[in-house]
Amino acid sequence: MTDIANALYGDTQPAASAPASAAPTRTALEVVTDQRTANQLYGATLHRENVGVIREAAADQLLSRAQQEAEVRAMSGILSRHATNGVDGKDLADAIAGGMKNTPSSAQVEAWRSASLTYLRSQYGAEAGEVLAKTQALVRNDPALAARLAGGVGSNPHVMRILAKKAAGR
Repeated sequence: MTDIANALYGDTQPAASAPASAAPTRTALEVVTDQRTANQLYGATLHRENVGVIREAAADQLLSRAQQEAEVRAMSGILSRHATNGVDGKDLADAIAGGMKNTPSSAQVEAWRSASLTYLRSQYGAEAGEVLAKTQALVRNDPALAARLAGGVGSNPHVMRILAKKAAGR
């Protein structure tokens, strides 16, 4: 029976382990150079994506064309520094543009603050306080961002999620 199986399917014995890869190892300089090349290639695309996100968010908030363009200029640098992907960029732009159009009430800010703290505790556990402090420092060290988050928008859970992720290095 084994002879028939071997004739039909070939040797069914497990192959000897494959030899170690002969691919050359890369130096740290080569890895860094590759990362810089990727940033050069994709940085412009990310910027265009962020500008589109800002325009869309501003238009969603029924801002005038002049207000939309002012928002693009003000926000493009902020998103480039703090949003790690298009989804985060859109969430951040939506929250900030929404705060421009309709200042959140004190009750809304308190509800957001509570939800943000709950999020931090669920995501970062015992490190939640440290991540919150790092997030607050990140905002303090970026005056353009701090100005955009004034009025309570910084308590929005979407904003907290994005900035906490950045501050925590995730």
